[in-house]
Amino acid sequence: MRKTVLAALLAVLISGPARAGLLDLGFHAGYTSVSMADLNHANAATYGWYPSDHTDSLSSGYVLGLDLTSRHLTRLDWLKLGLRGEYLRTNPAEMDSIHRIGINSSRLDYVDQGNMAGALVGASVSAPFIAERLDLAFGAWFGGAYGTMAQGVSFNGGKGSTASSAPSNGVYTSMYAVGELESTLSWRLNGRLSLDFSGGWRWADAGNMKDDKGTALYDTLQYWQFNRKTPVNVDFSGLSAQGGLKAAF
Repeated sequence: MRKTVLAALLAVLISGPARAGLLDLGFHAGYTSVSMADLNHANAATYGWYPSDHTDSLSSGYVLGLDLTSRHLTRLDWLKLGLRGEYLRTNPAEMDSIHRIGINSSRLDYVDQGNMAGALVGASVSAPFIAERLDLAFGAWFGGAYGTMAQGVSFNGGKGSTASSAPSNGVYTSMYAVGELESTLSWRLNGRLSLDFSGGWRWADAGNMKDDKGTALYDTLQYWQFNRKTPVNVDFSGLSAQGGLKAAF
């Protein structure tokens, strides 16, 4: 199915100006939430430590996307098929903890930031209204993504400590399936340009990521305290609100 859609889009693109109006090229950008409950829980769990200074959760970010769609791949004017490339970056999150024993204290600091790049195929149905200047569309997209989570963990064990860093420092990656549902309101500025405003939901559970050595991302503090390597799930699923510009060719 993916090869058929891609071949049809390329054929339309090659046909050039003589068939103007067959392709829509759209750019969109905006805010997104992310469902990092497992990672945030692992970072916030103290096991006898106490939060200090920063307690930011990994919960949001921004998303950028580029769509190439056409309503001429089928015989239905209200149905569009196309391709989407998308990039998501989370806002950085930091968690500091402190542990005091007598006059000595230990300090632990987590800093996390995630990225996701996806390629999807999709379809949308639309209908014009209000003197045909506005279109309301509902779309569904499905594909694959490559995600990363950079985690920096620093540890200062206080007087006499020889530990300087945590074993989970590094960049963790995985490949996984992505699905998106969205609704889009388009306001046509002229025959070729329109402004798009969309809201949607993304399913993008990246699972348990691993670094280039095959080591999984796990709860570092629990490993230190109890010698247990508990895997931590990374999930880029969330809601998004975006705006964009679309041009017809």
